[in-house]
Amino acid sequence: MTLTVYSFLTSILWLGLFSVLMMALRRKDSFVLSFGLLPMLCLLVATLLRIFLPLEFPFTRVIGSTVFMPATLDALQRPAVWIGGESLSLSQLLMIVWMGGAVIQVLRSMWNAVRFQRTVLRYPRDLYAEKLVREITGRNVSVVKGSAGRTPYVVGLTKPVIVLPYGRYYPDKSLRFILMHEWQHFCNRDSWCKLLVQLLCCVFWWNPLAYLLQEQVIETLEQRCDFCVLARLTAGERRRYVQMLLGEKRMGRKESRTAAGSSPLAAGDSKNAFVTRLRLDAQYEKVQSRGKAGGIIVSILIGLLFVFSYTMVFQPYIDPTDTAGLISSTELPIGSYLIDNEDGTYSICIDGEYGIIDDITVEPFASMPIVRK
Repeated sequence: MTLTVYSFLTSILWLGLFSVLMMALRRKDSFVLSFGLLPMLCLLVATLLRIFLPLEFPFTRVIGSTVFMPATLDALQRPAVWIGGESLSLSQLLMIVWMGGAVIQVLRSMWNAVRFQRTVLRYPRDLYAEKLVREITGRNVSVVKGSAGRTPYVVGLTKPVIVLPYGRYYPDKSLRFILMHEWQHFCNRDSWCKLLVQLLCCVFWWNPLAYLLQEQVIETLEQRCDFCVLARLTAGERRRYVQMLLGEKRMGRKESRTAAGSSPLAAGDSKNAFVTRLRLDAQYEKVQSRGKAGGIIVSILIGLLFVFSYTMVFQPYIDPTDTAGLISSTELPIGSYLIDNEDGTYSICIDGEYGIIDDITVEPFASMPIVRK
């Protein structure tokens, strides 16, 4: 297994493709009704693994780009600015902007999280709600009344705190549903997943597809949480649960922002996504009865697509017939070498830049050292 610039760029491409696929499937009620929620969860996991493991394997085949990537690399290597007599290439300048923006985004998220946590710790406890949640979970869970939102939410990675809107009155049944929902978020480790996606958005702050993925992740986790709660309710309680969600959505329309990793009950969904969520919740029995076998098959196909994504990596292609007459072995920088791709092709490394070589019998390639992946 190896990590290269091009395997990293290829993983960004697959991040976009998986995110768009997830959005397309989420928009169709019929998909979840037919196959259940398992394929969406598998696609979510595959997307995160693909971007956080941008590797090349022995079976990975190099796909050479003869026009776009060479032209792009050539443009990126050209001097963009001069500082003190030294030039910075466009690629170096973009890297500085990228890394600087990522550091700013991470620091800002950390500061907001710390400030938000301190605010939550100052909220007064709700002893009655804590008694109810103890009956539901069998554990002592902190429940507070806060003013940072108009809909309930849970915060905390290892020690959950459920925050209820200050001044709102909930009937016992609705309050139980709310506490069950927020506790289920903690049991599902949704805060960890949301924090991971938030980190991804901080690193790829310039990529709109990262924010698209974040939106799809939040919606999918909310749907999973609903289904986990609905599985523990009777048919009549399920109808009241859906009515409770609708009421919370109306109250939470103008909710203020919460920290990364928190799980608002209803305000995190867009209007269309929330309508889809309610429709699927209302047809929970149908989803459970229909989607098991088909969902397993589709999940397997998603797994195969995930493996297939590692079978290729895009790199610039160097035609030896064009380069043989232009450079000689004496003109190559010291340390240049060939890499055996084990598929009949070879990559050339010159000053950290890579290209594809098909014929190594011509000079200057015939005189270069060869290493294996």
